[in-house]
Amino acid sequence: MSKSFIGLMSLFFLTFAFFAVMVLLREPLKNITRAKEDLATSEKNSLLFAWPLTLKAGADTSSKITVFVRSTNGKPLSNKEVSLSSTIGNVTPSSVVSDKEGKAEFTLSSPISGVANVEATADNLKVLQKVSVKFE
Repeated sequence: MSKSFIGLMSLFFLTFAFFAVMVLLREPLKNITRAKEDLATSEKNSLLFAWPLTLKAGADTSSKITVFVRSTNGKPLSNKEVSLSSTIGNVTPSSVVSDKEGKAEFTLSSPISGVANVEATADNLKVLQKVSVKFE
């Protein structure tokens, strides 16, 4: 066999192998080589906290409600509009934009006794986690 024939055969097989790898691994290579940021709000990964959970009813007491807006990968999301709803009591402010840590803070107070069931909406999605605050 001549050297030029061996060279052409080697070039053919290398080209064939390159294109076979590109066709078979196109999606995984695309995912590895391209950086993408996850900006979608996750109603499952976002968190809702309240403290204290039990307090006296009245205008001078309040519970601090904190919402952490998270992506589907669990990363904090900033600049997302967050709002709260409660079965009893007053939530202030009515809506907050999340900070760089994905945090939005509210206060809940109630002049009447009862249990306030609190739900959060982040980026127009209801957060799955809920919290209850008892006013005595």
